[in-house]
Amino acid sequence: MNMVCACVENMLDLYADGRLAASQARWVERHLGSCPACAERVASMRRLLFALRALPVPQPPADLAASIRKAVVSGRAAAEPDLGFSYELFPARTPSLSLAFSFLAFIFSLSSSLLGPGIPGPVWTGRVPQANFLNLNK
Repeated sequence: MNMVCACVENMLDLYADGRLAASQARWVERHLGSCPACAERVASMRRLLFALRALPVPQPPADLAASIRKAVVSGRAAAEPDLGFSYELFPARTPSLSLAFSFLAFIFSLSSSLLGPGIPGPVWTGRVPQANFLNLNK
């Protein structure tokens, strides 16, 4: 397997299925003319694709839609088993507790940024530094 085979290998399934652009397909065809190993792989892929396309398409049961509707309406589609306990500590207060903790986190981050030392920035003194121009006419 050479370097070209490694590049072509990524395109062989698309080539066998006829989904490559024309320029890419010509490049793969030139390689297949000189590489019997890659040509055999493409032939094997095409045989597999032909066999898969010859298989009959499975049909869903006739009452599938009705049984799905019935399960959704009755609420049993997503029913979870009762384990006898809850993972939440306070199930009725979960929204209020999450709001309270997020508020506390916001206050903490605000207070630490206002009261913390931080990195001092440049201080504006209101003065513009004077530029020293050289007199080049001397």
